[in-house]
Amino acid sequence: MKKRTLEMPLLIIAICLSTGCAYVLRRPAPSYDSFEKETAGKTNDLKGQLAELEVRLISVESSLNTMRRQIEELMQPGLLKMEPSAPASQGDERQVPVVTDEVPEFVVEKVNIGLFSVPFDKDKDGIDDGLSVYVCPTDREGDTIKRVGMVKLDLIDLSSDQPTCLMHWEFPPQETVKHWEWLLRGYGFKLFWQGGKPPVSEEVYLKVTFIDKSGKVFFDDRKFHLKLGQTEG
Repeated sequence: MKKRTLEMPLLIIAICLSTGCAYVLRRPAPSYDSFEKETAGKTNDLKGQLAELEVRLISVESSLNTMRRQIEELMQPGLLKMEPSAPASQGDERQVPVVTDEVPEFVVEKVNIGLFSVPFDKDKDGIDDGLSVYVCPTDREGDTIKRVGMVKLDLIDLSSDQPTCLMHWEFPPQETVKHWEWLLRGYGFKLFWQGGKPPVSEEVYLKVTFIDKSGKVFFDDRKFHLKLGQTEG
């Protein structure tokens, strides 16, 4: 009787162990493919964040270089003059720097059509739909500065002996300021062909006029080669 009493618990333990082992064997192993996909997704996210940080770093470095040049200009002899800030008591030689009129202002000295100005083909049909133009006001050091002004753009046909203005765009100062693009450092304009029809000539000439708030007028121009599709024979 005692022997049977001992055999019963042992039998129950054996059944439980065998059931547990079977469950472990049936449990599916983690999928390597799902792990690989998850890892690839995280890697792509990190690459995107790294590219964004690199763009921001370039912008910060450009700003630092501009600030460094400004500081060097202010440190030139004659730009700062030491004058007493108030009647000083005897033995008090405190002085403060006073900015004189010789300190240069960062005003527009020139206007350039940016390097990223190109024709664009929006619907990818082999025919350009307009021009993407960047207008960049620069100071005397050649650095692009954000200065509001009126922008006029004239598209001129060069195919005839007498240049002809084909299209004209005009942006007042309150509209121009909305087109500033900090990354490319300039005013960006998407100029679609007026009337929906491209120029006849593949070579056109764009003239840019920039009028700043003081009334000064600046010009720049560039020739563009357009894609107008296949010409019928």
